[in-house]
Amino acid sequence: MAKDVVEAAMEGYHGSVCAYGQTSTGKTHTMQGSENDPGITPLAVQDCFDYIANNHEREYVLRISYLEIYNETIRDLLSPSTTSIRIMEDKKKGVLVRGVREEIVMNAEQVYSLLNTGERARHVGTTDANAQSSRSHSVFRMIIESSKIGPNPTARKNSTVTRTSTLSLVDLAGSESARLANTSGDRQKEGGFINKSLLTLAHVIWKLSDPKTDKSTHIPYRDSKLTRMLQQSLGGNAQIALVCTVTLASDCVEETINTLKFANRAKQIKQRVELNEVVDPAALISQYRDEITRLRQQLEAAQEAATQQAEKMAASEASEASAASAGSDGPPLPVHTDEEEQGGIVEVQMQQAIANLERLILKSGSPRAVATEQTGSGISASGPAGDDAGGGSGVHAPVPLFHSPPPNRKASPSPSVELAEDDAALRQSSSRSVGSAEDG
Repeated sequence: MAKDVVEAAMEGYHGSVCAYGQTSTGKTHTMQGSENDPGITPLAVQDCFDYIANNHEREYVLRISYLEIYNETIRDLLSPSTTSIRIMEDKKKGVLVRGVREEIVMNAEQVYSLLNTGERARHVGTTDANAQSSRSHSVFRMIIESSKIGPNPTARKNSTVTRTSTLSLVDLAGSESARLANTSGDRQKEGGFINKSLLTLAHVIWKLSDPKTDKSTHIPYRDSKLTRMLQQSLGGNAQIALVCTVTLASDCVEETINTLKFANRAKQIKQRVELNEVVDPAALISQYRDEITRLRQQLEAAQEAATQQAEKMAASEASEASAASAGSDGPPLPVHTDEEEQGGIVEVQMQQAIANLERLILKSGSPRAVATEQTGSGISASGPAGDDAGGGSGVHAPVPLFHSPPPNRKASPSPSVELAEDDAALRQSSSRSVGSAEDG
């Protein structure tokens, strides 16, 4: 079910997968899975890299972010200390989330490590209905940029049309009855915020599924941070899969019926998916290609100048040797100036920079990545996220079992490579705390 959404996202269409249902019905397990039974998220991540490995026509740059909505406050799970996260709207790009940390990723292991880091910062708690109850909605986003591969570097540079799409995997907190969950204090407050946002989501779904709804109809997206972030997906410009979970418990019949009604209404929403293909010089993949071309031109110029200088030096040495051959113990030894040595160092640095930029652009046939512990932290200007970010609940989620490759899956060669440890400039340019088009 989710595989079609993943493939659509890799082709340039926005895609979303959401898990909805009552508390303690298996939503988080459905999304995360376990070591022997991987869930939607790890399988989707592996499918993304498998798709790149088998696609010989396009090259990709992937970056991810991981958010939670806790008590109507957006928190960055990869940078929990960040407080200036805002939802904004752009006429061209739609709904944007500003201030979110985004990590450039090059292999599945790296993504799993970041997911594990984020899960340690997510709010969970214990209620009578669920020993490990998610107290927030989580949104994992992968922003996918791709462009067509040309036959040579110049052709690639001229292929400025870029596809930019977002794959969003959403684990919604479960609706809960205060009576069945037996909550009070902070837990009851959390449950109230969860139910309010899910009620707004249900209202939005009802409005969108109503045949009488037209462009003049008011849709209450702004009534909740959740529906505001999901606006583009719910509005139809995304391929979306909705997983609804229920329980057969007799005391939860009402919630089960409501979940089934929600699913039925959601099926009636008409999607109008569009290919997100534009000429965008600001896209990371375009910037990387332009920088590579510029560095190659500089390198060629430096090499040509060095060759000319070497030829002049050789001619001068030959002339001096011929003039001093009589009465000399031998020809003078060549003298390497500081200028020559400095030029050689600059050439090596430019070659390294080109190689590192090429490694960020994923495509079929790229070398296999190194082990998770070397690449798992991501490439970030702000450094790896810490584990000291707490949640208001006082209880953090256990480390989920995200593994690579997921068990029982045949993994294709990962289109990624390691970065040079000393390439600080590349690390600084590869992660941006910016807003990106949020489709859900």
